[in-house]
Amino acid sequence: MSNHATPEIPPGFSNMPGGGKFVVVLLWIRFGIGICAAIGLGATNSALSDNPGAQELLPDWFGTFVAFSVIQTIIWVILYAVFAVKLTQRSSSARTGTLVLEIVGLALTGLSYALMQGTYSNLAEHGADFTGTYIGSGIGLVLSLIVIGILVSNEMKQWCDR
Repeated sequence: MSNHATPEIPPGFSNMPGGGKFVVVLLWIRFGIGICAAIGLGATNSALSDNPGAQELLPDWFGTFVAFSVIQTIIWVILYAVFAVKLTQRSSSARTGTLVLEIVGLALTGLSYALMQGTYSNLAEHGADFTGTYIGSGIGLVLSLIVIGILVSNEMKQWCDR
């Protein structure tokens, strides 16, 4: 009988379980998408501010909503990058942080749709098309559920709990 402990697998992307690698890649993809989203939200808000007709259709709180969305997106982008790096280093706190980030993101998405539903309907009556918004949110929902599903697996718990 041997007294030698099983050697620990060293940290690093190449040593991660397959699901963990997939999550890290998704986090980097979401990092890029988030940068594009923040720029798009800012541009949209600027375009709407310059259009008096659009301003009449929007609720008074819309500018605050967009500003909050841009700030939240920037925070998410930073956290995606940090967690993507830390997960490869076997960080349990990065695993927990990513799970919290995804769950809070899902809740905020639901809340934003609840807040904006009347506005979407009003703007749609005037020809606005929200297909891209719904497709993007649907993709985000699926990606969040995939990330959550992988990170709660025993394989990722063991990887991150060293």
